[in-house]
Amino acid sequence: MVRPLEEGVIRDGTARDEEAVQELIHHLVEQVGGSGEQDQPVHAAVGVPAEALRVNKMAIRDAVREHADALMVVSEPFAVAYGLDALNHALVIDIGAGTMDFCVMRGTMPAEEDQRSLNTAGDQIDRRLLELLEEEYPEARFSDTVVRKYKEQHGFVQKNGRMSVKVDVPVEGKVTSINITDAVRQACDTILAPLVETAVDLIARYEPEFQEQVRQNIYLAGGGSLLDGLADAVEGELSEYGPCQVQTVDDPLYAGANGALALAQDMPEEYWEDM
Repeated sequence: MVRPLEEGVIRDGTARDEEAVQELIHHLVEQVGGSGEQDQPVHAAVGVPAEALRVNKMAIRDAVREHADALMVVSEPFAVAYGLDALNHALVIDIGAGTMDFCVMRGTMPAEEDQRSLNTAGDQIDRRLLELLEEEYPEARFSDTVVRKYKEQHGFVQKNGRMSVKVDVPVEGKVTSINITDAVRQACDTILAPLVETAVDLIARYEPEFQEQVRQNIYLAGGGSLLDGLADAVEGELSEYGPCQVQTVDDPLYAGANGALALAQDMPEEYWEDM
C-alpha cells in the first residue's frame, strides 16, 4: 500500500507512487464507463490546492494523459464556490488532509492573489495528536490510522469542560480506557489561528466597501470542516472585525467534486486542454 499524495499534490517520490496515481485514475475512468468507449471522449476535471505550483500541474497532466482526452485543472476552493454559486463577495475555506485552501471570490475567475494554501490541515492535526498521546500515555500503543480515526470521530475545537473523549487502547496487552479530551482539543485547535489569520488578511485586501459582505459569506468545506465547533469558533474570532457569518457547506466531503463537475459541464471546449 502506498499513499501517493502529499500536501494535496502528487508526491515527487518513487515510480510506485506514480504508478499508484495512474492506477487510481484508470479505475475512476472505468467506474464512469469511460474506458474503451472510442466514440465517447473522457474529460477530466482535477482539483488542486489553491497555490499549486506549475510542476504539480505538469505531474497531473502526465498522470491523466493516458486515461483522458481533455483536462481541466481547477483550484479546489474555487470548485467549491462554483458549486455553491458563491461567486462574488464570498470566502471559501477548503480544509483537506494535506492543505487548507482559501479563495476569495470577486465575481470573476480568482487571481493568484485571491488564493492561499497552508500546510496546516488534517495531516498536521493527526501528527500533533499522535505526539500528544505518546507523551501523555507512553505505555500505550497508537497507530497513524487509529489516531486519524480519533480525530474524525471526536475532533472538536474550543469546547467547554463538559466535553469528554474516552477511548479504549491496548496497554501492555490489556485493553484500557483513557481520556484523550485535552489531546484532541489541543491538536484540533492548531488549525484555528492560521485559518483566522489568513482569512483576515484576504478580507482586508478586498475592496473596503464590500468587506462586510465577504464576512457574511464565509464557507467551510472539506473533511476538516467537520470538526465540531469549528464554524462557531471561526465566527467568534472574526466577529472582532465586524459582523460575520461562517457556515459549513451541506456536503463538505464532496462539495469540491460536485463543483468541479458543474464547472466541467458548463465550460466551453476551448477551456479544456487536449491531452
